[in-house]
Amino acid sequence: MDDPRIDELVVGPRTVGGRYLCGYWRTEYTVTAIEYRDSWEGTSITCEWADGHSTTHSTPWDPRHDKVVSE
Repeated sequence: MDDPRIDELVVGPRTVGGRYLCGYWRTEYTVTAIEYRDSWEGTSITCEWADGHSTTHSTPWDPRHDKVVSE
């Protein structure tokens, strides 16, 4: 990540193009963007979910529940 404002604790092991399992929703998603937004979001992760819809969020990686599927 080139932007020093991006919070690595929020991102965790996620990388653009990687596939992950969300422990909360119990579904897989692919990260399509990681960026810093000059608003309340700060570090933002955009993902495409298994059903095809996209969302942008700032939910931190939770190593107790979230899993890497492929990178």
